[in-house]
Amino acid sequence: MIQIVVDVNLSPAWVDVFTRHGWQAIHWSSVGDLRAKDRDVMVWAREHHHVVFTHDLDFGMLLALTRATGPSVIQVRAHDVLPEHLEPMVVTTIRDCYQASFDRAFRAAGMDNASAPRWSWQLRDGRGSLAAVALVGLSVGAENHTVAE
Repeated sequence: MIQIVVDVNLSPAWVDVFTRHGWQAIHWSSVGDLRAKDRDVMVWAREHHHVVFTHDLDFGMLLALTRATGPSVIQVRAHDVLPEHLEPMVVTTIRDCYQASFDRAFRAAGMDNASAPRWSWQLRDGRGSLAAVALVGLSVGAENHTVAE
């Protein structure tokens, strides 16, 4: 089951969205300091087996710079990041990328972070606004790696 921690730069309403779609979710404000550094959120997510859902580009950069294999990060890039605007796109992306295919494929292949693909979509919503959802550093088997302090 996918477990998601919603970063403080996104509305707590995302927790209800993810829960409604069958995923466990928690907003960072429920588990950590609102002023926590990104690396602290990453460490918590990794230790608690959560995917980070964020509007912040720093999380993907942290994964790349530290060569950590987790946690996975879902980044949304849009002017309007409220669920009312992005829910269909985000939910479809998570379903398409995480459920069934990726979990089985990456475990079977034993891929590491260096070979883990990165996906990015530029999609137009019904109002013609450009929005992007990116899954960065999809990770499996992150038990032996940590995000650098």
